[in-house]
Amino acid sequence: MFKFTLVLAVSLALPGFSFADDELKIVGMPSIAFNSGNAFVNFGGPSVKLESGSYFGGLSFFPSLRHNSSANEWSPILGAGIFIGRKNVFIIVPSYYYTSTWYTAVGLGYKF
Repeated sequence: MFKFTLVLAVSLALPGFSFADDELKIVGMPSIAFNSGNAFVNFGGPSVKLESGSYFGGLSFFPSLRHNSSANEWSPILGAGIFIGRKNVFIIVPSYYYTSTWYTAVGLGYKF
């Protein structure tokens, strides 16, 4: 069963690969945001993005890992907010809902 699944996955993935004049590159918008006592490592998610020249911005979801410094623990969390940037660097302002309250953070990110 495992061999069948592996062969099926490879055969479905092969038509998506093209080697003529293509570059292997990482696409994404990781970032780090902070608020009082918490750090959020964001991985970028679905977004609505507007671009004009080298400037860009939009609304996005931010799947994140939250580090609570007082409890020294990591937990997954989903945020939503805005981002604005120029070339490859951007500022994010996500909001997160936890412990029955909305919290807003501010951070920096890099667009690959």
